[in-house]
Amino acid sequence: MDIRELKSFVRVMESIDPHLTIQQVQIFLTILGSDSLRDKGYVPLSEVAERSGHTLAAVSRTCVAFGPHLKPNRRSPGLNLIERKEDPDNNRKKNLFLTQRGKLVWSQLQEL
Repeated sequence: MDIRELKSFVRVMESIDPHLTIQQVQIFLTILGSDSLRDKGYVPLSEVAERSGHTLAAVSRTCVAFGPHLKPNRRSPGLNLIERKEDPDNNRKKNLFLTQRGKLVWSQLQEL
């Protein structure tokens, strides 16, 4: 990746939210880079934690911020990049799906 591509990457990430942390960017890129996302259309939350090197709690908190709402009361909007759903075989496990906005960002990043 050359400096122009890096600047383009930063612009895309800033368009999502200019206050994203490095941890949030890393977790989002881990989700986008997952074979599970490509093969199954979703990524298990536990896989993201394992692959990113962050705790399950940290990944879970980040994915809440990436969801449609920051808080369970649904009054504070989130980044609307990811949707969390319970695993149909085990309701304690969560799977992550890209929203339409998440797919758009993924497409923009692939064009770099």
